[in-house]
Amino acid sequence: MILFGVGLLFAFNAGVALIQFLATADALQQFVFWGMGSLARTTWGTVGALAAVVAVVLPFSLRASWRMTALRFGDDRAMSFGVDVGRVRFYSLLRISLLAATAVAFCGTIGFIGLVGPHIARLIIGEDHRFFLPASAMTGALVMSLASVAAKTILPGAIIPIGIVTAFIGLPVFFLLVMRRKAVR
Repeated sequence: MILFGVGLLFAFNAGVALIQFLATADALQQFVFWGMGSLARTTWGTVGALAAVVAVVLPFSLRASWRMTALRFGDDRAMSFGVDVGRVRFYSLLRISLLAATAVAFCGTIGFIGLVGPHIARLIIGEDHRFFLPASAMTGALVMSLASVAAKTILPGAIIPIGIVTAFIGLPVFFLLVMRRKAVR
């Protein structure tokens, strides 16, 4: 699986490099700026599109919350509760992919919010997805807001792309979470 992921990484990097090679100077500048992740070019239309996707996905996620909580007990236990594990995983990944793709299409790649926000929410709220899902969204929004403020105040007179700020903040937190998980095992 890891080798397959590495292969995909190189294939997609080659595709990105080809797009950059063929792009005009203006398109290349926009592409590079998008790759850094930024909220600076968002509009109310963007917010509306993102809100529409969230409005469509949210009820399905909340309806599946008890099944996702059951998955935390392991596949066998979840199946003993009558949960179709494969189906829950497939539709959860579908919803996650739709939300992530929409956000990335409009704002670029802003890393670590989707990793750090839910981990912080889990530490505060616990595993029950009825509460964990809304808490994750609110925690992610708070982390994103704080990163946005930091992006505007780190260098006076300049706005650093928020994807850079979240990477510098999120990477140490991510490593702490990984090390903590290893220590628990």
